[in-house]
Amino acid sequence: MTEFFLKIVNMSISASWIVLAVLLLRLLLKKAPKWINVILWGIVGLRLVMPFTLESVFSLIPSAETVTPEIMMDKTPQINTGVPIINNAINPVISESFTPAPMDSANPLQIWIPIFALVWVIGIVGMVLYTVISFLRVKRKIGTAVLLCDNIYQSESVVSPFVLGILRPKIYLPFNMNEQDMAQVIAHENAHISRKDHLWKPLGFLILTLHWFNPLMWLGYVLLCRDIELACDEKVVKTLNNEQKADYSQALLACSVNRRIIAACPLAFGEVGVKKRIKSVLNYKKPAFWLVLTAIVLSVVVAVCFLTNPASSNNKALLSVLNNEKSFINESGEEVYLKDYKVENSAYVAPEKYALLDLDGDKKDELVLYDNSDYGAYIVFHIFEDKVYAFNFGERHLMFLKEDGTFIQSGGAGLHKYATLSFKNNTYIINEEAYIDDTNNEYRINGVSSTQEKAKEYEHNFHENKRGVSWKKYDYSIGRGYELIYNRFLFGQETAFNEYDVAKHIEDYFLDENLKENYCYAYFDMTGDKLPELCIDTDIEMYFFTIKDGELYHWHTETNTYSKLLNNGAFLMERHGGAPDHINYEYYELDKNAKRSFSFSFSWWDKATADGIEFYEINGVEVSEREYNRKTKKYLKIGDDKIKWYSINENIEEAFDMVFNLSNSTYSNLRVLVTLSVENQTATALTVFDKDTNRKIQTIALNENELFTSRVLYAIDVNFDGEQDIVIPQSSSASASYLSAFLWDRDTMQYIYAPTFENLANVALDTKRELVLSSRSSDRTVSYAISDYDEGSKDFVVRKTLSYYPDETEENVIYKEKQLKNGRLQIVKEFIKPFTNYYTMDPEVANYYENHTEWQLNSSIWENYLVISQEITYESYKLSVNALKKIYPQFFGVSTDGGLTVYVWQTDAKTYKCHLANTSMEAISDNSFAYTVKDSATIEEMKVILSSYDIDKSEITIQPVINPLSSYYYEITDAYRAKIQAMFFGNDGASIPKLSVTCNGAITEAVKGSSSWTYDMGNGMMQSIEANAAHLLNRIDYLLPLALKVKRYDNTPLIAKLDFDIVPDNIKVNSWFLGENGKTKAFDSEVQGFDIKLNESKETCIYEIVATWNKNTKAYGTVTYSFAVVEAENLKYNSNIYTDDEIEQAIKVIKADFKKDWKGCTLKKIAYLGDERLKDYREFADRNNYTDVLVLTSDFYVAPTGADGSLNADSTYRDFKWILVRNKGEAWKHVDHGYP
Repeated sequence: MTEFFLKIVNMSISASWIVLAVLLLRLLLKKAPKWINVILWGIVGLRLVMPFTLESVFSLIPSAETVTPEIMMDKTPQINTGVPIINNAINPVISESFTPAPMDSANPLQIWIPIFALVWVIGIVGMVLYTVISFLRVKRKIGTAVLLCDNIYQSESVVSPFVLGILRPKIYLPFNMNEQDMAQVIAHENAHISRKDHLWKPLGFLILTLHWFNPLMWLGYVLLCRDIELACDEKVVKTLNNEQKADYSQALLACSVNRRIIAACPLAFGEVGVKKRIKSVLNYKKPAFWLVLTAIVLSVVVAVCFLTNPASSNNKALLSVLNNEKSFINESGEEVYLKDYKVENSAYVAPEKYALLDLDGDKKDELVLYDNSDYGAYIVFHIFEDKVYAFNFGERHLMFLKEDGTFIQSGGAGLHKYATLSFKNNTYIINEEAYIDDTNNEYRINGVSSTQEKAKEYEHNFHENKRGVSWKKYDYSIGRGYELIYNRFLFGQETAFNEYDVAKHIEDYFLDENLKENYCYAYFDMTGDKLPELCIDTDIEMYFFTIKDGELYHWHTETNTYSKLLNNGAFLMERHGGAPDHINYEYYELDKNAKRSFSFSFSWWDKATADGIEFYEINGVEVSEREYNRKTKKYLKIGDDKIKWYSINENIEEAFDMVFNLSNSTYSNLRVLVTLSVENQTATALTVFDKDTNRKIQTIALNENELFTSRVLYAIDVNFDGEQDIVIPQSSSASASYLSAFLWDRDTMQYIYAPTFENLANVALDTKRELVLSSRSSDRTVSYAISDYDEGSKDFVVRKTLSYYPDETEENVIYKEKQLKNGRLQIVKEFIKPFTNYYTMDPEVANYYENHTEWQLNSSIWENYLVISQEITYESYKLSVNALKKIYPQFFGVSTDGGLTVYVWQTDAKTYKCHLANTSMEAISDNSFAYTVKDSATIEEMKVILSSYDIDKSEITIQPVINPLSSYYYEITDAYRAKIQAMFFGNDGASIPKLSVTCNGAITEAVKGSSSWTYDMGNGMMQSIEANAAHLLNRIDYLLPLALKVKRYDNTPLIAKLDFDIVPDNIKVNSWFLGENGKTKAFDSEVQGFDIKLNESKETCIYEIVATWNKNTKAYGTVTYSFAVVEAENLKYNSNIYTDDEIEQAIKVIKADFKKDWKGCTLKKIAYLGDERLKDYREFADRNNYTDVLVLTSDFYVAPTGADGSLNADSTYRDFKWILVRNKGEAWKHVDHGYP
């Protein structure tokens, strides 16, 4: 009961602030309608009964919890009113009166607060008894009342009119009232009933009963009763003339005698405050509209400011730090802002996500920020004595953070410490909860030695039963967060996308390619979105950068040397000239897309140097001096004094140093400092430290290199010893990329250079066979190499090579295979074969391509590039002409004389590759195919490449061909040619148009229904296609597997975009809900152009599109399409590739195999791995000649008796993969499992 009592006390104290605010507003709003006052008292009542409140930065409540339950346990009890002056006055008295004596076992407040709570309950009981007694006294008085009419009664015991009753209110009048007064009184009392005043007064008294101990609540209740009467009077008299107002006042005066019994009863409504009311009635004037509006706005402001609690002072400070608005103290004791904070004193922080949670159980949140800079770290912010302290944890030292504050500190495979944080003043303590070291079989729980079983049970509970912390994405647009990303960009640790969507460092944007100390920058909102842009002034040009969706983009370059940025975001060009002396001005503004939206030019010419002639121009037209001054004055007065410019005077080369986090079996927390040369854009040195001891382990001088990827350093195990090695991009050419490798050596406990690795082109890792693969094609020679790591020489050794190239006749191919023998690569096989395609290939040649052979040249493992595949993928690389020029330089600058030919071939069911050549050149043949296949582009890329040529579509030939080196079979028919042609240029009308539907990244092709289509056959004849199909509601089972699976990321409405390959003239949309029982219900859809706003309901919906093409000379008609929309969260597996049923069938296959072949094992969990991971397993479908691959992940337990001997007994295997393949329409086939 004491906690509930303290909650009521805190609610009452919070509401007291509103009472004070309402009292002030009643004075300020004397002339406002009196119902405004009633609303204000309603806000007070709402605050008094709300069991919870939202937090808001607009709250004016000083403290949400003035008296905490901990006050009964504190050695020095104190309250927190949120007002320091009050705290300083009250807390010394409380501490002096209630601080326990040294020998006392309890805080005196542990006794007094329960007593106060008991007194509070007694007070409530007294208030209730008073209400009941008052009500019974009134009921006795009106026992003899007689009905006058309707709900109006008269009684000789009633001396003043009043209303009594909750559900059925009745009006009671005295007998001695004249007819004129009675009419006025009845009107007044009916106004009370219509306004529900007979409910509000008892409700107010009920709330007062809970807060009877607060004098301000009594004052508020008395004023509420008076304001209710005044508001009721206003309602009655606002339509009366002056004479009627006088009569009404007379009636009030007549009713004012002997009303004590009624006024004392909280369930009855009588007349109070008559003197003030009469004065108000006689002086009543209809309030002005602006006054009413002002009163309403102020009421809303009061509600927002006083119905919400202040954001936790802890959280306010932490969020201010997060938003770069408040400084904090870093681990070196320096006071810095987040924009200036460097992780490991090197990489500026790049926030990705954050969470507010109580890490140490003191009911005050800490802030945990994940830094996604090149170092990668978690930063914990803690408040002590109103100061914020920051503590940096390596990425592996605060993993899998849970809501209860537990996390993992990882020392590598099989070595994990489960811990929590606590804080002592301005330092932190790591508290170990569990320790698991599978390598040394060491296990602890709460610091006590434990069995493996108990430790694994803890581990399982941690991962399965503890809820992970809810992260929020960092938003650069809040507060001054934008300074963080701009600061990283200024110091070379962030890139900005240019107009071609290519990410570039700051140095790449300047004409002189140097960032000078005299350059300056400013933050200024140029686009009007309240998010400042970064402006860099180089004295020659001004560069502007903006933030979109957390990424940095180049917005505009102002190339006019004579222009300056003005306070309003516009520009003023001022250029002085001579002979004669003159000044040319141009004022211009840019829109949000950096296009000129307004321009105003004006010039002044000096008469002293112009033969005595002085004249003025505005926009090229001569004007008088007076008109010139009048029209140009406002532009010249704007000025630029409000823009604050900062000098770029940091050591840029030092700022370019980057830090990376590594770990291995020796050091669990290494950091590698990469020193960069800005002048040469190369990495010059690596310095390796042990972060735990801050001891430098070694310094590595780097050979000359090219930073041709977006990362400077990669941590990858390239020699398959389980240790993280360092890989640095070395150099890149049109056909090959080279890397430098530094391998961790357990013996010397340092990184050692592997010189051979640097000579391997386009390195790919075959993790299954633990081999390093390399390949390249140049000068018409294609070569492959297989290497491995030699522990003795501490270097890689090329074991085998294969190369082939055409002979002089170019009708044959020379093959050479070499093997390492006696320390030299020697030819072990050399032969010449006529060039042929895959299907008629000589078995000796075909052997190199088969997946079951050592070389497996047809396998995708040769394209699993170590670095390039992580940096440039067709899915993630933004297509642009400039970007593609770097990837496919051979496709640019091709002569267009005679036209261009695009050769297109397939490598699997969904993948197409292209080659571009001049049409007059010799057609691509089997003999030359091998030299073009490695430099091929996708269709999407080729379309962008073709767009760079100034050539008509009719001069471009799309030529499908067979890939002679691929086992994927297809026939080139007329229909196939039409399909490939449509991929480039769309439908020419010879077939019914297709409709694709996209939404939030999901896509589906709509199903065609009934259609009537007519097109030109090309010979002057028109051909018609007529098709009748069943109504779509009869084909729902066919539509659902093809449904558009959509995700809702926030409250933004979902828009389905209709993409026709021939755009129709108009469309009509019909739509239905699909219920669980298969029943449908029509609804209207909102359509704008070819966009459909999807229904906000999360039910499955069916859409019908009726598209019409008006009659013309090429093609026309009407076609019906249909598609279904399914919420992704309604799908069990949330896949855009496979249906739930298809995944369930795969799970059934694995469960059946598991039951049959995995004796002694118990399957704990099995689930779909997800669409985004399937590309990693594509080779399993390719090598088995299947079209589809599906991967499941599982956990299973191996019994103590073991299974087949290959599994560890009494162990749980987690994230164990199962690979299944199939061809479309066939059953799933289990082909592999394990950890591939």
